[in-house]
Amino acid sequence: MRAMTRRLESRLTVLLDKYAARPDTGTVRLALARPSTGLEWTYGEPDGQYFIASITKLFTTAVVMQLVDDGQVDLDAALPVYLPDDVVAGLHVIDGVDRSDRITVRQLLSNTSGLGDVSEQKQPDGSTLFKVAFAADPGWTFEELLVVAKERIRPAFPPGTPGKAQYSDTNFQLLGRIIEAVTGLPYARVVEQRITQPLALPGTYVFEAATLDRYDGVDPILNGRRPLRIPRTLASTQAQGGIVSTTADTLRFLRAFFAGEFFDAAHLEHMQARWNRIFPPMRYGTGLMRFAVPRVMSPFAPVPAMVGHGGSSGAVLFHAPELDLFVAGTVNQIANRRLPYPLLARVAAEVRRG
Repeated sequence: MRAMTRRLESRLTVLLDKYAARPDTGTVRLALARPSTGLEWTYGEPDGQYFIASITKLFTTAVVMQLVDDGQVDLDAALPVYLPDDVVAGLHVIDGVDRSDRITVRQLLSNTSGLGDVSEQKQPDGSTLFKVAFAADPGWTFEELLVVAKERIRPAFPPGTPGKAQYSDTNFQLLGRIIEAVTGLPYARVVEQRITQPLALPGTYVFEAATLDRYDGVDPILNGRRPLRIPRTLASTQAQGGIVSTTADTLRFLRAFFAGEFFDAAHLEHMQARWNRIFPPMRYGTGLMRFAVPRVMSPFAPVPAMVGHGGSSGAVLFHAPELDLFVAGTVNQIANRRLPYPLLARVAAEVRRG
């Protein structure tokens, strides 16, 4: 068994070395665990910090599900139960019909609200919030995001339309505000109290205005070959994508997520009961992303389905139940969102091979 493990680790090191040597990757980090075999392996420093981007949505989901178990949030309650009218009204208007007050917490979590994406959806002048951010890094407030959501982008479909989903950061900005309304605490403090402190995650925190001076201690994100310097932008993303972490911490978090350490594990069944298309080969459940490559499309077939989340910074955090495999890592590249996924598939194929 140990000889097999050494061979696997050697192959993984060769694979990661090749990725790290590519001109289109930043600092490459990866860690994996297979509890049933005792396999644990890390490439790069396990405590090296990086921006996990939209993997933050898993943390937000974990908090929401905790609040469900605490009786403070109802997944099928509409937004007006938790948010004031000045936030809700006008969020979702199609052909003059305002359906904002029909959007539920579950629809936010599952990206089935139909709300436009404040981050990357084109505004009337052809710009997007992220393009502006990459050029000047102005940062933004929640109130400024509301203006974009209500006045500059359009919803894609009525809330809860069967079979429809649109990946939208707007949903998770609203979830962050619901968390703050219910707990009476800033999102960063909630994550600290409910996740990072109980799990003892020393390298994990929500990047915010108070931590701007820690930006240079985190792996730089490349945009092509140019490092991005967008601290105010990242401090604005909060519940949609503002967490800094490490491979060791995110791996611990993911195992806890699926083990029911945050919320009743029985919720995982309905959270994975329906997977809607967002962008191939990704589908979205309730607060979870599913990565599955059709066998005919994969040179590394068979690649098992993996559940977790990816981030636009090149970060991945996935669980492959079929292999009892947990994988965390990043390539720190935002220009090519697909870059980490062939790596993820190859890692799974190598683990299956043993």
